[in-house]
Amino acid sequence: MQEQATSNSLAHGCNAFQAAANDACAIRDEKTKRRVGRPRIVTVNPVSVILPSLLAEKKRPAWLDDILFGSILTAVGQSRSVSNVSMKDVRAALWLPTFETVSLQKLGYEKRQSERVIKAARFVANGIIKYLERSQPKTLERLNADAELEVSHSYYTTRLERYRPLKPVPDEIVELYRQGDYYGYGKALRDFRRTD
Repeated sequence: MQEQATSNSLAHGCNAFQAAANDACAIRDEKTKRRVGRPRIVTVNPVSVILPSLLAEKKRPAWLDDILFGSILTAVGQSRSVSNVSMKDVRAALWLPTFETVSLQKLGYEKRQSERVIKAARFVANGIIKYLERSQPKTLERLNADAELEVSHSYYTTRLERYRPLKPVPDEIVELYRQGDYYGYGKALRDFRRTD
């Protein structure tokens, strides 16, 4: 009896000493577990739609690397004359549609490193948008127009359609299938669906 109580206590998150002494221990349930700390911040990436057009040019603009380098040093700093975040990681994070650390953690980044990369990527994205708005508004308009055109002609654009449930197939068409007349069944079924 004591062994069964001990094994039940161990299954509910108690350690061996609490179970042996019959001390009360907290039962950990994943559903009722309180979330502590700051809530997750998810920011929409303002440059994710214009980045393909911006980087599609034959020569990447020099100002882009300047903004990237300066923003990384400003946002996350450096230690021992080395940047805390690589430019490659931040450049890759700029392709994400939203800035959130969870997406980088799924790729294998540690929590703190993903926070640094996302912080730098937010800073870079805002820097790119501010630079284009102030210095090159015509370029920004062109990039936005290119992005809208790309989305409108994309194969993967989504549009909302109302779901229409299929009508039940009549028995005479199902009977063709049961008889083995698969050609007749397919033809009759297609004709039936077209009239729908």
